[in-house]
Amino acid sequence: MCKNSYVGKTKRHFIVRAYEHLGISVLTNQNYTYNENNATAVRKHIHHCKHDSTVNDFNIIGTARNNFHLLLKESIIITMTKPSLNNTKESIPLYVFWRLN
Repeated sequence: MCKNSYVGKTKRHFIVRAYEHLGISVLTNQNYTYNENNATAVRKHIHHCKHDSTVNDFNIIGTARNNFHLLLKESIIITMTKPSLNNTKESIPLYVFWRLN
């Protein structure tokens, strides 16, 4: 069993984004025909490794009140966990500032 992971932010409903990764239509609950050109990294992995994935394989790990905080949380979590399926290494640059007295 794979131990791959992916971290991604979305402002859409959880089920909509999960279904996109699974390649399922939210309206019809039917599988889309696989298309390498527009598949997400998660969808490509599921397809190539022939995983039997469901919505239960996805989790909400954080929320935010605005897009900046969502991007910030995503960047921190990607930096900390280094998910194997992410192409994005950070959503926004993370800088540490300190002041010398």
